[in-house]
Amino acid sequence: KASEAGALNAGYTVVRLNGQVASLFKDWIIKTFPDRAHKVLHQIEAMHNGQLNDSEWGRRLTGDGNYAEMIAQLFKTAKKKYFSDKEMPALNTSIFRRGGNYQLF
Repeated sequence: KASEAGALNAGYTVVRLNGQVASLFKDWIIKTFPDRAHKVLHQIEAMHNGQLNDSEWGRRLTGDGNYAEMIAQLFKTAKKKYFSDKEMPALNTSIFRRGGNYQLF
């Protein structure tokens, strides 16, 4: 649908729960989806070396392990299917204008 609506590219990140967000998410999912909470939390942990968060550069947004590899393969296949004929335009920095808030100082 995004490709049909004019999107030229797509990207993804796996769920990563930083700091207090992890405990909030854990409480929420246990209350909201008690039958699925363990599975969801386990899959997030499986992509982040047993933690709900992974801050290591290069791995924190894409994850690691079997689940992360499956997601990457599915995304790669879908991107090839829906975006193979799309191309991002060249970056045009000539249209950049400095924001007016710098005039305040």
